[in-house]
Amino acid sequence: MRVRIVLPTREPLLWRLLLLWCLLLLPTTLSSQMPREPGVLAVMSSPPGATITINGKLMKPQTDAKFVVSPGTYHVVIDGAGSLHCDKNVKVASGMTTTVNCP
Repeated sequence: MRVRIVLPTREPLLWRLLLLWCLLLLPTTLSSQMPREPGVLAVMSSPPGATITINGKLMKPQTDAKFVVSPGTYHVVIDGAGSLHCDKNVKVASGMTTTVNCP
């Protein structure tokens, strides 16, 4: 089935202005309005099984673990058995994986 839209030939300027007005009102997505792609924060320790705190919040999984996070800077604390302790500030970029290693 073919659909044909026929505009009246009278008042062509009015129809052009109406079309232009509709095009200007259509929502456009600017790259600055699009949400940023999340990043991955991978937290590793040797030996594994250490507790992870990110920005002051104790995380449920222990090392080795991966978290999908919004891009930004994070304060990561890793505490394990014995003298295993790491305290780092890391920056996670959009679409990238950032790894925190605690020997």
